[in-house]
Amino acid sequence: MKILSVTHFALLASLFTFLLTACKSEQANQPNLQEEVTTEVNTLEPGKSLKEYMNTIFITGRNLSKKSDNIVKKYGENSPEHLAMKKERLAVDKRNDMVVDAILKKFGYPTNQEYGPVVSMVPWLVIHQSESLELKEKHFDLIHNAYKNGDIDGNSFSMYLNSLFILQNGKNFSMNKTSFSIEEEIEALVAAIKK
Repeated sequence: MKILSVTHFALLASLFTFLLTACKSEQANQPNLQEEVTTEVNTLEPGKSLKEYMNTIFITGRNLSKKSDNIVKKYGENSPEHLAMKKERLAVDKRNDMVVDAILKKFGYPTNQEYGPVVSMVPWLVIHQSESLELKEKHFDLIHNAYKNGDIDGNSFSMYLNSLFILQNGKNFSMNKTSFSIEEEIEALVAAIKK
C-alpha cells in the first residue's frame, strides 16, 4: 500500500478546499442572481420596454446558438472549446429561466397581437429549452392557453409537451398509431402529462 506524501496530501487538500469553496460560492451567488433578475423585471413596463427586453433575450439566444454551431464545426462536439460554450450557455439558460418566470408572473403571456411573433415565442422557447421540470410544469396552463389563443403554433406546443413528458417520465412519448395529426398528438400529450 502506497502512502501519500505530504506534498500529495497538501495538493489533494487544496483541491478539495477549492472545489468546496467553488460549490459554496455558486450556491451563494444564486440568491444574488435571483435578486438581480427580479430588480430588472420590476423596472419593465408593458409595451416597448418589455418588447425590447424580450427581443434582447431572443437575439442573445440566437447568437449563442450560432456561436455554438461554429465552435462544433471548427473544433468538434467534445472539444474543450465546445464544453466551455455549453457551460456559458447553461449559465445564460439558467438566468433566462428566472427572467421568463418573473415576466410571466408580472405580465402574463405576451400575445402575438400586442408584441409580435418573436416576443410571443420567447417564453415558449426558454421554457421548452429549460431543463427545469418545475418551470415547465409551473407554466403549463399559460403555454397551453398561448397555443389555444394562437400565440404559439401546434408544432411548438407539441415540442414543449414532448420535452415536459420526457422530464416527467424519463422516456419519449409514443403515439399508438403511425399516422396522426399534430392536433391528435397534442391531445394525447395533454392527456398524458402529469399535472
